[in-house]
Amino acid sequence: MQETMERNPGKPALVARYVHGKLQQLLKGGNEALTRSQLAQLRRGIGKAPGSQPELWDLTLEGMPADLSGVSGQPSWGEWAVHLALTLFALHQQGRSWQTDCMHQPGMPLGQAVRRLAPTAEELPRIKRRFDQVVTADSPREAAHHLRGLITMLAASGIPLDYPQLAQDFYRYQIPQERDRVRLKWGREFYAVPAAQDEDPEKTENSQEQMMMEEMNHEEQ
Repeated sequence: MQETMERNPGKPALVARYVHGKLQQLLKGGNEALTRSQLAQLRRGIGKAPGSQPELWDLTLEGMPADLSGVSGQPSWGEWAVHLALTLFALHQQGRSWQTDCMHQPGMPLGQAVRRLAPTAEELPRIKRRFDQVVTADSPREAAHHLRGLITMLAASGIPLDYPQLAQDFYRYQIPQERDRVRLKWGREFYAVPAAQDEDPEKTENSQEQMMMEEMNHEEQ
């Protein structure tokens, strides 16, 4: 994964657009048998290095922008991000209809999706520990290994994920200077207050004071 350390703000977005296009090709092709075969091929690429399996070249490398392609004997950050996102999507989608139950959902980032695995306070510590394994991984390869476990859990619960966003996050995660920024992003997503619960603090405080006054009046009676 050795690559120049020069930051290019456009590359993460380019990775996301490329993965989005690949998912569209994969799922909108109109040939159900072919799509199932391609998803099975992608699953066989889980845990493998990008480019190491010729049968995946057209699914992961064909049409890749030159800015994302590697120039050395090692896969580039872009190639790793694309390979990870597409192979994990294939795992996530296994056994489900992509027409009616697609596990790619725009606007569902990783932290938010993982938080849905813990609908109760009792389950939160266990899920948080699993998420921590990804977030605190010492290397992108280790993070990818733990991501596979999280995707298996999301699949079992039918919780979708935004895969172009995952690819963009993982691209940035590979850059040492960006890694803590990605961790902060995931943490914010995990602990974000749902919009329906995001009330005006002043209104909430006034409501609590009103309830306390009503209770005090009731006790005096």
